[in-house]
Amino acid sequence: MKRQFLVVLALLFLLSVLAVGASAVEQEALFTTADLMDATVAELLAAMECGVLTSKRLTQMYLDRIAVYDPLLQTVISLNENALDEARAADLRREKGTAGRLNGIPILVKDNIDVDGMVTSDGSIYYRNDVADSDAEVIRRLRAEGAVILGKTNMAEHAVSGTTSFSTILGDTRNAYDPARTPAGSSGGSAVAVTCNFAALALGTDTCSSIRRPASFANLYGLRPSFGTVSQTGQVLLNREKDTIGPLCRSAEDLALLLDVIAGEDGARGDGHYTDSLDADVLSGLRIGYLSSSFGWGYDYFEDEAPEGNYVLSDGADALVRQTLSVFLEAGAQLVDVSEYLSDGVIFAYGQDGQGYASEQFRQYVMAAFAEAGVDVIAYVSQVDFAEPLETATGRYDNPAGYICDLAPVAGLPDLCLPMGLSADGLPLGMDLVAEYGNDALLLSIACAYEARTDVRVQPTTTPALPDAALAELAAELTERTQAALAEEYTEESLAQLAAALEALEAMRMEMPTIEDGFPKYSKGGVDAATYQTAAQELAAAYDALTAPQPTEAPAAAEAAAPEENKGVPTAYDAQSRLPLILGFCGLLAAAALVTWMICRSVRRK
Repeated sequence: MKRQFLVVLALLFLLSVLAVGASAVEQEALFTTADLMDATVAELLAAMECGVLTSKRLTQMYLDRIAVYDPLLQTVISLNENALDEARAADLRREKGTAGRLNGIPILVKDNIDVDGMVTSDGSIYYRNDVADSDAEVIRRLRAEGAVILGKTNMAEHAVSGTTSFSTILGDTRNAYDPARTPAGSSGGSAVAVTCNFAALALGTDTCSSIRRPASFANLYGLRPSFGTVSQTGQVLLNREKDTIGPLCRSAEDLALLLDVIAGEDGARGDGHYTDSLDADVLSGLRIGYLSSSFGWGYDYFEDEAPEGNYVLSDGADALVRQTLSVFLEAGAQLVDVSEYLSDGVIFAYGQDGQGYASEQFRQYVMAAFAEAGVDVIAYVSQVDFAEPLETATGRYDNPAGYICDLAPVAGLPDLCLPMGLSADGLPLGMDLVAEYGNDALLLSIACAYEARTDVRVQPTTTPALPDAALAELAAELTERTQAALAEEYTEESLAQLAAALEALEAMRMEMPTIEDGFPKYSKGGVDAATYQTAAQELAAAYDALTAPQPTEAPAAAEAAAPEENKGVPTAYDAQSRLPLILGFCGLLAAAALVTWMICRSVRRK
């Protein structure tokens, strides 16, 4: 019996240590909306799984951001009025353990893709009342994995322009990094929305360049999959033999996951092989081909002195190209000239023919060039300079070689745009990689390996994190309690901490932009995630200090003024502050159960 008693004591001691350790956790590490900026799908799902985030909260944050910033950028044509209901349903599925691979993840889709019950305008006022009576196949797949359809994005009318994204429904979408410039087209709405954190993911469509050029101008990864990889069912088509739906994402990993979900035959479920086959070491020994006009038109980028003219890489674009190529070379890749195997003249001729995937002869010609040159991918840039001013955009910086339209789309090959980063003026540009037919997985691996070696992703300064409603409630509660309670209840240090926290929050609010003449105006230059997180931490630390047990009984006035337990405290903070109590209670239950079992066993023996 003595031995059993010692076991009970040891168990109780262990549980008490766990409770004390839990109380020592830094509770001020709140999960705020700043943490949601640029979060990957994996990070969002992990946050939902451990209870610090819900799909409803995430969806509401995106809706709030759209409401504040989209009047300027004009990315969203229509919102799904059932989005919050879909988010709540996703949260219930997670509680029941039936969550899919994208459960609760909000996504925006281009407005030439059918969503049951929503208008599919194809960017044209002519179709403003054309309500879809069923989901496109890609939407069915997204719903099957639990995604929340947030809304439809702006696009060039009928998807005919690669230069701008002007619709007669909404007008021009603006570039996120400089609203006076074009976002390119025709999937500009999807690209700008996802780079601005209006959704976690976005879908676009590509006939000639409509996923990849907007990705280039939005600092994103954009993939035109191998023709036929993604179903066209429920898509408004511009060219049946070229059109494909594809993903636009802030991270390469998200790109692979989204393709996993949307790829495959109608009615089937994606097998997940794109994510499973990602190879972090793919760059070592990779052979990257380049064409005669891959990095500027009409001269050998590596051998010739750049001539004067409009179609030579600008200094800023040249710096990004060299920086990107150096990443590949330092990782063990090789650059190979393939111009003797793949002629600009042949590419142009087949491109003008316009047959698309039906041009089997051209596809075989390109595939043979890959084999003869012994290369894995072919690299090029589709623009020799950054995005043009929106009002005068004509495509004058497009690479005249036309690889973006005449190579992969005509041969049906996969083509990935990866972000090269920002210029000194804060403008993004991308580089394209083309692989052999069906080798989309290679491009995704290259993107993930490249992303792991670079830090080119930068959020647009035009759309910073919005104030957190939970933080605002906490600030209001702290202010109220401080004013209502007697000063002697608090230490001088905790009052100073509270004052600093509230000052930080107020400074953050003052830095939020206001819209004047269609452009954001800042009083102090905008708030970044670090400033926001600091405000959150200081507020939580102040809450710790003000709610800590006092050495003497609190005055009656403070007792009366104190709010209900945990009133106004953010969910994540609330869960952390209750953890010691939960562990202690579980310890008591476990100890009681053990003691009861021991007593019963002793009684049975007697």
